[in-house]
Amino acid sequence: MKWLQMNSWIRFGLILLFGLCITTPPVATILMPRQNVSKLENRKLAEFPECRGADIRNFPIRFERYFKDHIGFRDLLTVLYNRAMVVWFQQSPNPFFSLGKDGWLFISSEQSMDDVLGKAALEPEMLQQWGWMLQGRKDWLAKQGIRYLFVIAPDKQSIYPEYLPDAIRRRAARTKRIDQLTAYLKAHTTVPVLDLRPALLAAKSAGRQIYFRSDSHWNSEAGWIAYQQIMDVVTGWFPDLQRLDPSRVVQVQRPFVRGDIATRLGMGDFFREQETAFWVPASCVTSVKPIFNEVSHWKHCPSGSHRVIVARDSFFVFIEPYVSETFREATFIWKESPATTSYDYPLIKRLIREDKPDLVIEERVERFLGAGPEMSLEEQFDQASAACVLDAVHGFQGLEGVHDVKVVSGSRGLGIHATSGDPWLLLRIDEPKPGPVIVRIQMESPVDTKMQVFYRTDDRSGYAERNSFWYPLTKGMNTVYVLLEKSQMLRYLRIDPGTAEGLYVLERIEVRSLHPDPDASISFDGTHRATP
Repeated sequence: MKWLQMNSWIRFGLILLFGLCITTPPVATILMPRQNVSKLENRKLAEFPECRGADIRNFPIRFERYFKDHIGFRDLLTVLYNRAMVVWFQQSPNPFFSLGKDGWLFISSEQSMDDVLGKAALEPEMLQQWGWMLQGRKDWLAKQGIRYLFVIAPDKQSIYPEYLPDAIRRRAARTKRIDQLTAYLKAHTTVPVLDLRPALLAAKSAGRQIYFRSDSHWNSEAGWIAYQQIMDVVTGWFPDLQRLDPSRVVQVQRPFVRGDIATRLGMGDFFREQETAFWVPASCVTSVKPIFNEVSHWKHCPSGSHRVIVARDSFFVFIEPYVSETFREATFIWKESPATTSYDYPLIKRLIREDKPDLVIEERVERFLGAGPEMSLEEQFDQASAACVLDAVHGFQGLEGVHDVKVVSGSRGLGIHATSGDPWLLLRIDEPKPGPVIVRIQMESPVDTKMQVFYRTDDRSGYAERNSFWYPLTKGMNTVYVLLEKSQMLRYLRIDPGTAEGLYVLERIEVRSLHPDPDASISFDGTHRATP
């Protein structure tokens, strides 16, 4: 009898425990303070979805995503799960990371492991785009007397492949994306590209650990090696540039427990290691000014010489201290994840105008190579060679007001008096050569409004909303870039300067062909060609 009574209490206790397990997290979700960012996963958490209009159909999916991100004790449960998977099953609990041998952790995102296996090769077209972009940057800077250097920071698996999981290491391909790109650039361009693998592999062969086991990055010793390699190239261009004296660099042995992969798994205490930290105690840097964002800044060293702009990612953090001691002025630009490049062209263009640098360094980590080249329309426009222009100097032939506008030529450009909220003009175009093309429109608007540009794909159809682009305008001067394929450049381009009455001043319209053939260009009827 007592045994049956005890058994009943045990069953009641188990039921109570089960009930607590399934009800506590939802209750905690309601009562606990809401978080916007997961420190464990280093990402922004989903926001509570709105339930109105067109969003109502996606509400269940978006609410489920929100609930998963904010359920009570989520971080604690994630850490417990991660530890169980790593310790008991020797498997990675997160698809973005791989658990290697001897406690080595690797990044699996950005197709890193597919790259190792040869499944993420760069297609010929992408290689050509890489070459065109980097050659264009190098040539555009050279016209302004500025040197350009493209630096690739290898991923850990390129330097320590022996610690990869056996299933990956046995099937590793001989050629990776970094091999493809460096070979293509050397064969088809004049872009100075610095592949750091030989120097890092030599340091590794000498018994030096140059990457963290628990982190996705190299360490400060690798940063020192990379700095020396960069200086080997740069001092060939600027012989008076003084390297940082090694006697000023101090090495310190200390524990390293903040590896980014281990931290995101919640296992920073489990994956412990030692690091040799390099630092410069007596820095010459006297001024540091933030720009663009909190991780982009300008540094001044009175004892240095020359000026440099560095478009970088997180790997350059380990090189920056040495570069800062070398150049008189150094500007470091960094767009944090998920951006794959920090080469913010409009910003760099402005900094070049203000700072007049002697050198631009673009550094990109190996795993971001698969994202491909990224160029703004402004950069593509500036690199294009052929141009035709409408402005006060060359005239505005080929442009006519058609609907609710009066046009008057003036010293600043073409005055467009809009008499309604639906003014539009037609730009007459000669038959284009192979495209695409970029149209740059520089216009002063009387109010905040929107410009609409229509194109036609055949001679029978009119102008439709589906064949148009919208561009926001602010009161004052605006610059708009319009990318058009050849099929979108049939005879006439319709431009609606704004949706409000008033005086718009069109200062300049310029069209440049993006075709690599220098003879491939277009012209307006009756306009003059201009050399950019």
